[in-house]
Amino acid sequence: DRCTEQQTSKTRREFLGKERNCFGWTSQAVVPTLAIIWVQGERKEEGAHRQRGEHFPQTHARSSCSMAAAEIFDKFNKLQQVTYAGVEDFSDRLNFEVTVILLLVCCTTVTLKTYVLSPVACYIPNEVGAHSGQEQYVNNYCWTEGTFAVPIAEFHIDNSQPDPIGVYRDRRIVYYQWVPFVLGLQSLMFYLPRVLWGMMSYNRAGTDIGHIIRTANDAVTADGEKHAKLVQHVCRRLEQLLFQHNKKHRCSSGPHGKMTTTERLRGSFRRLLPSQRLGNWLIFTYFIIKMCYIGNAVGQLYLMHSFLGFNASYFAFGAAVLQNLRRGRDWTQTMIFPRVGVCAVFYRAPAGGNYVYSQCTLPINMINEKIYIFLWFWVITTASLTALSL
Repeated sequence: DRCTEQQTSKTRREFLGKERNCFGWTSQAVVPTLAIIWVQGERKEEGAHRQRGEHFPQTHARSSCSMAAAEIFDKFNKLQQVTYAGVEDFSDRLNFEVTVILLLVCCTTVTLKTYVLSPVACYIPNEVGAHSGQEQYVNNYCWTEGTFAVPIAEFHIDNSQPDPIGVYRDRRIVYYQWVPFVLGLQSLMFYLPRVLWGMMSYNRAGTDIGHIIRTANDAVTADGEKHAKLVQHVCRRLEQLLFQHNKKHRCSSGPHGKMTTTERLRGSFRRLLPSQRLGNWLIFTYFIIKMCYIGNAVGQLYLMHSFLGFNASYFAFGAAVLQNLRRGRDWTQTMIFPRVGVCAVFYRAPAGGNYVYSQCTLPINMINEKIYIFLWFWVITTASLTALSL
C-alpha cells in the first residue's frame, strides 16, 4: 500500500518536472493530462484504502486535487508562451474556420464583380434601337432573365412558333445571379456543425470542457487572488467530472452498500449508452459532429453540382473540367462556364411582340469557373481529412 502511494506521488512529480522540457505546452494539453493523472492517482489511493478495509474519504480526494491543481498551475504559470487552446482538432478548424474564411473571400469577390462592376455586357441589335438607356435595359434584361449556353451560329429564333425559344430553355444559364448568395449559404453550412458542437457539448460532458480550458488559459496570465480563484474554479469543475460517477454509484447501491443483480444488469446496459454521468457523452457528441462535417461535405458537393446545372456525368465536375482543359477542350466546346452566351430579348412592336437575339459576354464566369473548381477539390480534401481524423 505504501509503495502504491509512493508510486502515485512519483508520477505526479515526474509530470511536474516535464514542463522544463516542454516549452510549447498549452492548457489544451495540460488540462486533459491533469485529469488523467488525478483519475489514476485517486483510483490507486482509493484501491489501497479498500484493500486495507478503510473508508476512502471524499474530502481527502478533493483536498489532493486542490493541492495538485495549485501546484501544477504554479508550474505552468512559468511558461512564457500561451497559444490558442480549444477542444477541436486540425480537421475541425479546417472546416469551420479556414473553409468559412475562404468561402467568404470568394463571396466578397463575386459580389463586387456582380453588383459593383459589370457582370455582363450585351450586344444590341438594330431592331431594338439605340435610344438613351436602351443598352442598360438590354444588359439588365439579359442579366435577370438569363442567357443560353448555345453557340451563336446555332441559335435561331422562329417567331412564327408559339414558343420561339422553347427548344433552348433547358440550356438556360441562371446560376450566376445567385452565386454570392449560395457561397454565403455554403459558409453558414460549414460553420453550423461548430454551433451544434457548442450547443451539445455545453455542460453535457459532466462539465463544460471548453469553459475549463478557457479558465485555465486565464489562470496562466492572472496574478494573486484572481489566479487562486481561477485555479479553485477549475478544480471544482474537474471534481464534478471525476467524482460524479462514484457519487451516483453510492446512491444506487442497496442498504448494505451492495448492488442487486438487477441493478448490476441495469448499470451494465446504461454504460453502453451515452451518458453525462459516465462522461462518455462528450465522445459520442464529438463523433456525431465529425459525421456532420463529413455529411456536410457530401451535401456541399451535391449542392454545387445541382446549382450549376450539370448532368449526372459531370458529378465530379472539378476533375472533369481539368480533364477537358488538359485535352484542349475549352468552354467553346463543352459550354461549361461559357464566357459568351445568347440572350433572347422580347420587345413589343405596333404589329405585336417578337423576340430578338442579343449576344452577351459573361466575364463573371471566368471567376466562377476558378472558384468552383477550387472549391470542389477543397471540399474533397476537407472531407478526406475529417474522415481520417476519426
